[in-house]
Amino acid sequence: MLAKKGHTEAVIIGGTMTMSEFIKAGLVDDIYFVMEPVLFGSGLPLLKNVELESKLNLLDVKKLNGNTVQLHYEITKQP
Repeated sequence: MLAKKGHTEAVIIGGTMTMSEFIKAGLVDDIYFVMEPVLFGSGLPLLKNVELESKLNLLDVKKLNGNTVQLHYEITKQP
């Protein structure tokens, strides 16, 4: 739908269910993780009810501040 309107990129912002649906549909090419120096005893999973395994190819690492980094990965498409 977006491609028909001339868009080539989109940013997905959402939680576990939103990301899971876009990943399952094969609509995600790149993914960014922002790593904060905080450990949690428990938390929410990144994906839910996703039955596929994808390899990630590291494209870039950016230091955002003294403690935080951003990791940019390409999702390797499975044949």
